Amino acid sequence: MEKKYALRLFKGGHVYGPEDKGITDILVSGEMIIDMQKEIQIEGTVPLEIIDCRGRQVIPGIIDNHVHITGGFANRIREIEVDDLIPYGTTTVIGMLGTDGFARDIKSLLAKAKGLNEQGMTAYALTGSYQVPVRTLTDTIEEDLMFVKEIIGVGEIAVSDHRDAAPTVDELRRIVSSARIGGLLTGKAGEVNFHLGGGSEGMTPIFEMVKKLVNDEVMDLSQALGFVTVNPAKVYALHEKGCLDTGCDADLVILDDAFFLCAVRHNVACYQLKSLLHDRAKRTIIKVSEICIY
Repeated sequence: MEKKYALRLFKGGHVYGPEDKGITDILVSGEMIIDMQKEIQIEGTVPLEIIDCRGRQVIPGIIDNHVHITGGFANRIREIEVDDLIPYGTTTVIGMLGTDGFARDIKSLLAKAKGLNEQGMTAYALTGSYQVPVRTLTDTIEEDLMFVKEIIGVGEIAVSDHRDAAPTVDELRRIVSSARIGGLLTGKAGEVNFHLGGGSEGMTPIFEMVKKLVNDEVMDLSQALGFVTVNPAKVYALHEKGCLDTGCDADLVILDDAFFLCAVRHNVACYQLKSLLHDRAKRTIIKVSEICIY
């Protein structure tokens, strides 16, 4: 039986929060970062695990704000799993339906988001799909936002696409207005995600572009990280996500000098990465916020 720790200390890493914080220690308790200093010393007999991050970068967990977590219809793409996300640095996802709002619906989307949360991710959902009028879980967009914790916005609504429902300008205005009202009532972002066309390469060109900008020193790492951390967190009002600071969720990704995700010893409730440590020794991430600590 693995030993449980009250605290975990990530020691000596170069921290990007995403702003460059230099060499900084990070102290984590449960799901939260409770202290960050140049050097943290823990006195007493409190159960403590020290993770050596010297020579590595420590960055916030990546937020993917557009994921079809329930899969697709025509080719029956399977539902996304934790193994598709955490080993590559993604700790937060915002799930949504797309073209298929028929065989898959808001109930299945919400069930999948809840399942990912149980397995150690942070998962949210958008109500609706390509279709207009918007198909909601409750009677209205506003009520979905008010009464369903995981629902934080609307989408994705297709516009100017051969698969859209030919929405009128007035229909789109009503959707945006309803999302805004729901956001005001709940403190959620109330954002609307619009689909404006597609591409076959997904996010690969974006990630490669960011990597090149960093490697060529056109953009430093703190700027590049903003695209996948603090920026989506601000858009969707996820105030504890996308950053590394005291009081933030302890979603940590540890990189080596070649920007590979490093294998780190950890203990994640409901999700074991031991096989990944063998199979992908240089491409494994920890999500500290789901560590089981007693």
